[in-house]
Amino acid sequence: MNELLSRRKFLTSSALWSGALLSPSVFGKTSEAQIPNVALQSLRRSLTGPLVTPGDQGFNELALPNNLRYRAIRPGAIALCRSPEDIAQCLKWCSQTGVSLATRGGGHSYAGYSSTEGLMINLMNFNTATYTPQDGTITVGGGIRNGSIYSALSKVNRSITHGRCPTVAAGGFLLGGGVGFDMR
Repeated sequence: MNELLSRRKFLTSSALWSGALLSPSVFGKTSEAQIPNVALQSLRRSLTGPLVTPGDQGFNELALPNNLRYRAIRPGAIALCRSPEDIAQCLKWCSQTGVSLATRGGGHSYAGYSSTEGLMINLMNFNTATYTPQDGTITVGGGIRNGSIYSALSKVNRSITHGRCPTVAAGGFLLGGGVGFDMR
């Protein structure tokens, strides 16, 4: 016999299915690697920029990606590198310790590529854009955001094919992660 679904049954079933489907990605337990303290201290000593760990001021804000689907994946540490040498030290340390890594420019990766339970290398300090008039080249840091790129280059009457969202960083976009105004 075909029975009509009551409003109450429909709402109850919908709520249960929604909760079951969303719980791992939205309400799931946060996950962060337990990196041994001695290993973190070793990395901290080798960097000129700060190493931020869970419990440190600012960690939660730095760990949060723009795509909240990946907010439960939290890094065991965040390196706020100040130089290419800092980045090289992080790569060497991850290779030696076996800790996974990801880099974050703006944190906009819809696929979660800038999220990790290991070491996150945050490129926010690589935020410059320079124009060399002699050869017409524009050099940008991996952590500079679109809004800052457009602002800096408009002062010298130049532009680049780049992203539309002002808070997306150059690193992810230039590695194939975005769509810009002048692209087809």
